[in-house]
Amino acid sequence: MACAAASCAILTFCAILRPLQLDEVLQLIGTRTRHLTAVFDWLRYSPGSVPGGYVMQWACMRVAGFSNFIARLPSIDAWLLTLFAILRIGTRIGIRGVGVPALIAALTPMLFRYSIEGRPYLPAFCLIAFATLLLLEFADARDGRPALWRLCLYGYC
Repeated sequence: MACAAASCAILTFCAILRPLQLDEVLQLIGTRTRHLTAVFDWLRYSPGSVPGGYVMQWACMRVAGFSNFIARLPSIDAWLLTLFAILRIGTRIGIRGVGVPALIAALTPMLFRYSIEGRPYLPAFCLIAFATLLLLEFADARDGRPALWRLCLYGYC
């Protein structure tokens, strides 16, 4: 927990100080609008966009206002959830100590870069990590038939 708190402090510091890049600015053009319908209208002008990432950022902007940190807050939150999923995956595949998966997650450059970026890359990676965790649970199911709610959750991820 102390390692996760220290990592969050570092991510927050980097997210605040790092200037916005062009792709982040383009996303913010669509998410700084007053109404959610305008966000979906903006998606037509931003090919390849993921509506979920825009909606998450729009909601954060509506609740907390605009800043570099708020624009990047969904990615920082997704990093914490991804760390939890990676720790659970490590446990499921038989890694005894929690330090190894936590160290892998903390030192992977892609995860660090995407966790301080105001784009939906890390939230998408978080969904992939949870889908992997669900898939491991499906493989370990004793009767071979997973619960319907888990199948629906896997389909969502």
